[in-house]
Amino acid sequence: MRNTLIKKTVILFFIFTLFMVACTRQEARSPFAAAGFTMETVSLDSPFIDNKTEKEIHILYINDVHLQVLNDEVKESEQENIKGRIEAFSSNGTTTYEKWQMLPDLINEYNPDFVIFGGDIVDFNSRANTEALKEGLAKIKAPYMYIRSDHDRYPYWLEDEDNYKATDRQDGVCDNSKVLLGEVGDVVILGMNPSDQDILPGPVEEAREILSKPNKTFIIATHIPFEEEVPGELEEFTMEHRGGLTYWGKNAKQVPNEVTGSFLEILYDIDTPFLIPAAHLHESFETRFSEYGIEHVFTPEFMGSIGEIIVY
Repeated sequence: MRNTLIKKTVILFFIFTLFMVACTRQEARSPFAAAGFTMETVSLDSPFIDNKTEKEIHILYINDVHLQVLNDEVKESEQENIKGRIEAFSSNGTTTYEKWQMLPDLINEYNPDFVIFGGDIVDFNSRANTEALKEGLAKIKAPYMYIRSDHDRYPYWLEDEDNYKATDRQDGVCDNSKVLLGEVGDVVILGMNPSDQDILPGPVEEAREILSKPNKTFIIATHIPFEEEVPGELEEFTMEHRGGLTYWGKNAKQVPNEVTGSFLEILYDIDTPFLIPAAHLHESFETRFSEYGIEHVFTPEFMGSIGEIIVY
């Protein structure tokens, strides 16, 4: 089906005239610049938005905050480790907790159409971290989704390493459904949650139905990147920068089972321009995911960077 004449014709038209993804530093519009953040911007030219009559859509992608609050929940034997992590994840003398306290007001001033929190927003699932997270999210006026990954979900380094209690804490933060969905005009934002586990059959079928909607521009958000339809640049990049294949792929650290593999096949088959914003690598990176798709890995927020997706 992928190789039909119709599809090839559409590829030539959309890839070269309607679909452009460019990563730039765009700070003039942003309140984040005054606070010391930089903007990492990806622009997506949608075939379904009338540029003459409809405004562009602005979506923030905020990932790898690694929010850290050190208290007696942390094992005594891990106290120095967490102090070291707090220092390592600080930038310009500002801790992750201090940056998180700044973000809600900056987001509200920016006034995005949607916000994607792309995983590892907390460094470890403790009561103090999740409460600080919850307080910040409650201040945000824009609609948002929060995709969990391992740091969001697990009680790393705690005296009470109870995964059930950790799950309850995260369930109390905000929507923790397996399929997260947002819509802004003709843009559909899909998040499969959590990002570090294989997907179940029910959520895959739900995602299939969502991604079959006609005349929509899709943004499929994840924390852990997905392997391209034809493996290549992602493998080379992660080996060079992370020393391993830290993504979802057949020979990677996260090997998809049959169900998760079927979800990737759905993505490979999308035949209109789409974007996959991702995280996890702690580096900025972009690759062609499929004939129609681009995957962009954003720089972490803890490094002082805020991701921005502009759909025209």
